[in-house]
Amino acid sequence: MNLRFKTTIDIFQTSILTIELIALFIIGLFVFFRNIDHSNNRMSIGIIMVLVSVIQIMRVVKRFELYDRALVVKRPLTLTSKTDTVFSISQIKEVVFRKISGRFGGSVVIVYSSVMDETYRINFPTKAIDEFITRLNELGIKTVRDQI
Repeated sequence: MNLRFKTTIDIFQTSILTIELIALFIIGLFVFFRNIDHSNNRMSIGIIMVLVSVIQIMRVVKRFELYDRALVVKRPLTLTSKTDTVFSISQIKEVVFRKISGRFGGSVVIVYSSVMDETYRINFPTKAIDEFITRLNELGIKTVRDQI
């Protein structure tokens, strides 16, 4: 398959959420080691905080790869291809780039296909979004840019 577009990953620019998750991870480690000899309840809270932050960081970091025949969404920190989502170009109906407002708002890309619809939070520079849209249009995929 011929690669047409690929997003880059910069974990420190991914989003505020990543920074918050790293802080949660550090706090969880602190709670765990601070209470390792004292309280099993506090120690388990530290373990839970670490596990939640690691799982969320693995989910947040993603990369989009556009090929001639497929759009692939990869989660490289999961270390397995089973978490990759593959959309066949022939099955994609529309790709929407949208800015969502509110507490959990931000930029998202929504992929509508005949098989499934998926929404992904993104934090790309405007130039990367422009190039992504151009490459999708070259493949005949309808794109919508809404307030982004």
